[in-house]
Amino acid sequence: MTLNLSFFGKSCLVIAEAGGLRQLIVTALHQIGLPNVTKADDIEAAIYELSQSAYDVVICAETEFSGSVEVVTRIRRDCRGPTAALPVIYLTGNMDPAHLSLILNSGANSVMTLPIGTRSLLKNLNRAMTDSREFISHHNYRGPCRRGKNRNAKYSGPRRRAADSQHSNPPSGSSVPREVQATQVIRDSGQRPLLPRAEENPSLSAREATILNGVNKIAASIERLRQDMQLTDDTSTRKQLREGLHEAAHRLVNLLALADLSNPKDGQNENILLKKLDAIKGTFLQVLADIAQHRLEIVSSDIDRIIKGNEFALGCSETLSERLAAVEEIVAVMGGPRKLGDGMKQSLGRAWRDVLRIQEAEGNLTLVELTQGKRGSAAKPLGKSRFMDDELQVAASQAEVMRSLKENG
Repeated sequence: MTLNLSFFGKSCLVIAEAGGLRQLIVTALHQIGLPNVTKADDIEAAIYELSQSAYDVVICAETEFSGSVEVVTRIRRDCRGPTAALPVIYLTGNMDPAHLSLILNSGANSVMTLPIGTRSLLKNLNRAMTDSREFISHHNYRGPCRRGKNRNAKYSGPRRRAADSQHSNPPSGSSVPREVQATQVIRDSGQRPLLPRAEENPSLSAREATILNGVNKIAASIERLRQDMQLTDDTSTRKQLREGLHEAAHRLVNLLALADLSNPKDGQNENILLKKLDAIKGTFLQVLADIAQHRLEIVSSDIDRIIKGNEFALGCSETLSERLAAVEEIVAVMGGPRKLGDGMKQSLGRAWRDVLRIQEAEGNLTLVELTQGKRGSAAKPLGKSRFMDDELQVAASQAEVMRSLKENG
């Protein structure tokens, strides 16, 4: 978990019906240094949590592609006091401009589109939590002020707010605002897309087309970063390119995981989207493998430091297990443990065993709640490996056999 002093003592409420997406957001928040996260799976549970505890920011994840902004509206209307004005970040997979405008008009401070990355999440969190816009409370709208920063911008339409009476009268003219012709900027990298675009696949649904176009964009970015790394020998430049490559690949993993959440229903063995995404996985398997190996080495280093130092913070086993689960998520996108080398399999298995040792050490400690005079609650069950359980058992049985052979000569 990254140390981020700006989030020290801050808390966040994550609202998402889909369990996989909800856990993905929580893991990303932990990685950027915001450990105090509470989860809610529906709007009623969220309203209850907001009435019981104070939060600094709320993240709402859209459950359906068609979109529903009821959660933001309910927070603004049903909550009382400062809670109604909490910063709200809305996460959606629908990038239609009309839908994004609808979200902002419901009272959200910021909108994020899938896939999410730690860098974009950090930027939106800082933006929402430092939002200095005036909070508007009206029977038609409750939320941050939607006006632009420049109050003196030329506008020939009527001004309806009471605060506008303090400013100069609007210029004479038509009551209809001027229409501004916006020039569309088109950027072409000169490279052919790796996968067909959505408009070339009319058989895809709107959700599948959005995912496919997102994969195309990220894949082109990864390929460009890889080429740039081959053309430079500067250590600082290569480090920056490598960080950008890891960030883009992490977004690719999130998007591919989102596609896996939309598995075909019974009887639909042929899924066009998954077939097309399989074509791109092979191209970036080595990139994903490097990222998984790099993250596993960092987690293993932290685990070794904790074990050798014999000092740890309570609850660190849960954080370590989440970081290992993030590594396994990348491995799952690669195709599962069969894509791993023997060395990485052993490192991953050893890391899980060491995390279990740390959790056992945590279980031996009992804290007393001084304010209530009661014993602390039992430790939270540790998350399990997605595919290493059987291999861990086999490794353990092999170790027992070797120990028995040594004892018997």
